[in-house]
Amino acid sequence: MGTLSSTVLILLAALANADGIGKWWPSSRFWLTALSPLSGLLGVGAVVAGLITIFEMAAYLGFVRIAPTVYLGFLGAGVLSVLLGLRFGYATLLSWFGAKLSPGVRKVCDDFQAVLIRNEHGLGYAGLATGLFSLLLNVFT
Repeated sequence: MGTLSSTVLILLAALANADGIGKWWPSSRFWLTALSPLSGLLGVGAVVAGLITIFEMAAYLGFVRIAPTVYLGFLGAGVLSVLLGLRFGYATLLSWFGAKLSPGVRKVCDDFQAVLIRNEHGLGYAGLATGLFSLLLNVFT
């Protein structure tokens, strides 16, 4: 997971936990509020970056023997990037591709979105941890 995609994951995780972060760090409320209109496009970008990361980690499966922490950290960051990206980019993706979905597929997507919304805070905290891990690995290596 690259530096830019790690940063997008951290931003989406911060948006998922905006209430808690706003209480802990009050000056961040302004920036989180300013960032929220871009959450749909950030979400779509996070889905794309997360899928690329997952495919890269699948291609480098032998790397797990050399550095399992790095491999699992990047793989986890990719999965969380996809999940948080779907959480925030679902409305944007639906506006682009919603007319092409059958009612059954649309119902499954809506149900999955409801699950993501219920688990938003847990995904946000995990996204912050793996995003920071990936960002620090990219900065210091």
